[in-house]
Amino acid sequence: MTVEEIIKILNIGKNTLFMWEEHFSIDVKRDSKGRRFYTAEDLKILQTIKALRDNDNGLNTITRMLDDELKEISRRNIENYQDEDNLDNEISNEINQDKNKNIIAYIDDKMDSIIELGDKYSNACLEIGRLQSELKLTENSLKKNQENHQKDLQMLKKEIDKKDLEIQRLSNDNEFLRKKIESYAEELEKTRNRPIWKSIFSK
Repeated sequence: MTVEEIIKILNIGKNTLFMWEEHFSIDVKRDSKGRRFYTAEDLKILQTIKALRDNDNGLNTITRMLDDELKEISRRNIENYQDEDNLDNEISNEINQDKNKNIIAYIDDKMDSIIELGDKYSNACLEIGRLQSELKLTENSLKKNQENHQKDLQMLKKEIDKKDLEIQRLSNDNEFLRKKIESYAEELEKTRNRPIWKSIFSK
């Protein structure tokens, strides 16, 4: 129980409570933060003191009346504290053992995860190597095809140029023939318009 709970039960002030603790040498236990923690034995002593004080007994009288009982209670409290300390130590040891077991299990689990991740990483590296090889082969194939296409284009261009020259030559020949035909036609027309003997001697 806390200080607030004790003074509420006994209907006394904090100063009175602390004064009784000091005068009657009541060994009040404290928690890990240094706060007073009253046991059932402490409450029993304080209730006895309160009853005797309410009957107008002085502090010294109460001390003599309770001296033997207080000593016995103090002795039992000390033994209880020691037992509690031993129990705390046992609990702490068990907790530490459990923590160690949990840590070992955690480490084992993480090691398994690391091994699994390592296997996945190795497989991923192999797959990356395979894909890189395939990519290199594809790049080489595309490059070769591109070179072949480039050669085909060059050959086709040369063929086209050759055909263009042939077409140009034929065009020139056609133009020459057209002019020759026109010349023959004009000559024929002139021949028709004059006597034959003139045509013969005009040659």
